[in-house]
Amino acid sequence: MSTTLRGLQPGQSSVLVPAEHADVAPTVVHAADADLREAAPARLSQGPTTGALPLPAPDRVAQPQALPIFDWAAAMTPPRVDVGQLVPFPPRSNDPVEQERRLQVWRQAEAQAQRQPAVGRPYHQRPEVQRFLREIAGNDQGEYERLMALMERVALPRATTAIAPPNGGQDDARTPFERSVRPYLESGIQRATAYALEFGADAEEAARRHGIDVAAIYGTLRGETNMGGFTGGHNAFQQIVRGAFDGGRQDFFRGELRALVRVARERNLDLATLGGSSAGALGWCQFMPSNLVLLAGDLDPWHPVESAELAARFYANVGRDRPAERYVSGQPIGVELRGTPAAIRRLQHGTEMTVAELRAAGFTIPTSFPASTRGRVLRFGSDTNPEAFFSGPNAVTIRRYNWGERHYGDRAGLLAGRIMEAVARERAKRP
Repeated sequence: MSTTLRGLQPGQSSVLVPAEHADVAPTVVHAADADLREAAPARLSQGPTTGALPLPAPDRVAQPQALPIFDWAAAMTPPRVDVGQLVPFPPRSNDPVEQERRLQVWRQAEAQAQRQPAVGRPYHQRPEVQRFLREIAGNDQGEYERLMALMERVALPRATTAIAPPNGGQDDARTPFERSVRPYLESGIQRATAYALEFGADAEEAARRHGIDVAAIYGTLRGETNMGGFTGGHNAFQQIVRGAFDGGRQDFFRGELRALVRVARERNLDLATLGGSSAGALGWCQFMPSNLVLLAGDLDPWHPVESAELAARFYANVGRDRPAERYVSGQPIGVELRGTPAAIRRLQHGTEMTVAELRAAGFTIPTSFPASTRGRVLRFGSDTNPEAFFSGPNAVTIRRYNWGERHYGDRAGLLAGRIMEAVARERAKRP
């Protein structure tokens, strides 16, 4: 990389287990909130931050550009979410009035949830929890007591904790792919474009080193956390404890609990306030703790450059474990199909077609796709303004990042393509 991956201090974490966590957390806050576009003036250090890679000097960031200036330093620390909190903390807004409104709504929802009856026996009173913590702590009595004290604060699920979506539960999206991509397209790719312009050289180097394309990194980071804009509104320890001792995937989450305790110990993280996803995933890449142990080494998962390296390592690892799903370097994840509305309407959503067939139908497909390449055609948009995406073989590799979500790879590919186009336009404007 153009900046050296060394000199980290203990202090952050992330990993390679797919984030398919249906058994945990009834409420999810999308990372695609429009207010994650942080236009505040950048406050970047000229030297290393928390011992990590140096960020660009302020004079480099302050150069005139069409995009807003984003405060990357604000995304370089874990969100603070206390153990015992029931309602996920909302994404931050740059508008002070809107931010106060969100906090007021959250406080009311949290107070209402705390008044609901708890479901189940307190975790610290369960013999299986006590035995498990003894196993984790080993002969360290102090560690055991600290974990037990923390366990006493873990909030049991309440009888009702779900929050109705803003549209009242109605979703008029025509296809599952439409439902998957719409929030991300509505909230835009401005932040992702600014990230690619600022840190693109480092991200491209990480991609080359691991044999993938930088677009895969951009699509992943945009889809997971909007380039660090929102890395979680739940307490990670609490969410993983719930999965470890309630629900249908207890073995999986007990492994994650072991890994989380290890990661917190090695990186000096405070489990009482460590924020993460509804499943306990951490950082810009939303890695599970076991993946941190497996892939991260001393990399900081809340750092903009090192997060690109982590995403690249994940996809390289998929190729080693599953040769048939190895990422095909130089070939896009997919391609947005450009054509007349009538031509797009003739495409059947979900059908498989070859590149040759699409070219014959009048669509331009990059030459990096061989004519024999077969993929799925996915429709989205309205009847008057239909859009379509051709999902190539690399979408299967990308989906391994979150195997529980059917269109994860397709969505990352669509976002990646739009980010790359926006970056090319911005670069063309500059001298």
